[in-house]
Amino acid sequence: MRLAMIIPTYNGLPHLRTCLPSVMAAARCDDPDTEVIVVDDASTDGTVRWLKEAYPHVRIVARAENGGFAKAANDGLRAARADWVALVNNDVVLDPDWVRSALSREIPPDVGSLATRILWQDRRETIASAGDEYATCGVAIPWLKGCPVSADDRRAECFSACAAAAFYRTAALAKCGLFRESLGAYYEDVDLGFRLNLAGWRCLYVPESTSWHAGGGSYGRDAWNVAYRSARNREIVFWGNMPSGLLLSAAPAHLGAVLFQLLRGVVSGQVIPRGAGTLAGCLRLGEILRIRRQVRRLRSLKPEALKDRLCKHWWPPLLGRHVAGIPGDRGP
Repeated sequence: MRLAMIIPTYNGLPHLRTCLPSVMAAARCDDPDTEVIVVDDASTDGTVRWLKEAYPHVRIVARAENGGFAKAANDGLRAARADWVALVNNDVVLDPDWVRSALSREIPPDVGSLATRILWQDRRETIASAGDEYATCGVAIPWLKGCPVSADDRRAECFSACAAAAFYRTAALAKCGLFRESLGAYYEDVDLGFRLNLAGWRCLYVPESTSWHAGGGSYGRDAWNVAYRSARNREIVFWGNMPSGLLLSAAPAHLGAVLFQLLRGVVSGQVIPRGAGTLAGCLRLGEILRIRRQVRRLRSLKPEALKDRLCKHWWPPLLGRHVAGIPGDRGP
């Protein structure tokens, strides 16, 4: 099977009623080489019953208890039997050409993932994600988030894909592992992208594959939870994945970036969850050390080569000013 499309969902039936038809259209499910899998994360809104009645040919993976995005996505990835898998959030609507635009081209064998262009549903010409970059200071940058489509630099590659609507090569996942379930949500896709980079895989950016994202369809938009988990996972991903040869030189800039984000939290009223999350991440020393041992075994990319893939001009995007073309300059 060439492609499996996976939709994790939790009490998101209203969104799924819109998402699933777009997935079926993009997948062209009369194609025997495409399978659609919905992972129900122990919903209580009748999702499974509705799926069986409305889409009996869709494969359902029903979890017995709610585990969060990473666990639900991993259950779908384990169930898939395909060369490529596509992850789609249940509150995403795909363009009919979303699959064709990504997979009809020649994909080099060292490409492990494809990042797509995601726009906001309520601002249909505004970018929600144009692939993620990872800065030398140890902070992920959702590139061009909040910018108009006209600002898209359409760069060829990025550091990692946003898992709200992304493609992954199953051979790459088999080598590098799936989403880190302890992270739950936020930074879990950056963590996976980091491991893929360390193992030598590249991520292509495919702006022709377009979708529209509502945001918070299953796991909410609670500001405290988002700020806390993002800060906690940011620390785990940085200290766990960054090679030793880059870690010491990156640590001072990382400290500066963290302090800057805490100061911004004072203005936005999120300094407490950001501070608590930062502390919680640093206190997970045992997990960080386990991650470092894991990534050391799979790492084939030299630190110097990884550094070339990192965004070095990170202050403008950290300040909210995205300048097209900056990530393409990945030299010293």
